[in-house]
Amino acid sequence: MTESSVIIVTYNTADTIGACLASLEAQADKNFEVVVVDNASTDGTLAKLKFKDKPRLQVVCAPKNLGFTGGNLLGYQRSRGKVVIFLNPDTVVPKDYVARLTASALDPARGVVGCNIQYPSGELQMGGSTFPTFRSLLYDSSSYKRFFPHSRSFKRFIMSDWDRRSSRFIDAVPGAAFAIRREVLDAIGGLDPHYFLFYEEYDLSRALKRLKLRAYFDASILITHVTHSATDKVPAAEIGAILASSRDYYIQKTHGRLYFKLFKLTCRGFDLGWSICRRVGLGYNS
Repeated sequence: MTESSVIIVTYNTADTIGACLASLEAQADKNFEVVVVDNASTDGTLAKLKFKDKPRLQVVCAPKNLGFTGGNLLGYQRSRGKVVIFLNPDTVVPKDYVARLTASALDPARGVVGCNIQYPSGELQMGGSTFPTFRSLLYDSSSYKRFFPHSRSFKRFIMSDWDRRSSRFIDAVPGAAFAIRREVLDAIGGLDPHYFLFYEEYDLSRALKRLKLRAYFDASILITHVTHSATDKVPAAEIGAILASSRDYYIQKTHGRLYFKLFKLTCRGFDLGWSICRRVGLGYNS
């Protein structure tokens, strides 16, 4: 069995996938395969899927856009590695990335392993978080943030007091690049295909708790990520609808329908309250 499989899902990423594959081809340790699943791109992405060592690259063409999770599931089914690395197509990784992330993921105390991520400017992204709470979900989903712009609950959710320069166990690692042992992913039943995009990292980490495993953030491994390169090409309203759908599914799956109904009712209350404030001339400078 191959030591590692790197799975990349592409959707209209012709402008970034070439650099990503080039950084993988430059890896010092070659004991891994690359599986690229193209979600019916229309921008010439397929023409960019080139690898000099052709036997180590497998390209799978999906019949339609299966989403991030659906594409990763398809790639996972075609992969053979003991460790599976899910990597965004708009990333560039260092020459020791696959070997080091694989070694980190092979630690039996770790369920899933994420890494440090920087913007092209060199600034670290604040990746990784705790599990969403009722208040952090409100902050992200309603006018709650208008009334409580400095919400302590949201700051705890994003772990704002952690500079990402130290490794630690956390609730959920960044979804742009993470690794998991095949045996672990099989034991939890794989990725949930109901998530088209967003919230899949929280669902995965909650499933790991059944095996008494946690997510681990390895700060010593650093990659570069051009954020939102694919989603920026999709209308904002469509992305918003996908985000809301994944969020709502996650809440109901994790907390049940009563919790979900209370959440939606509270969102409406804060949105209505903010609308009233606007109408009477309050909040314009907030």
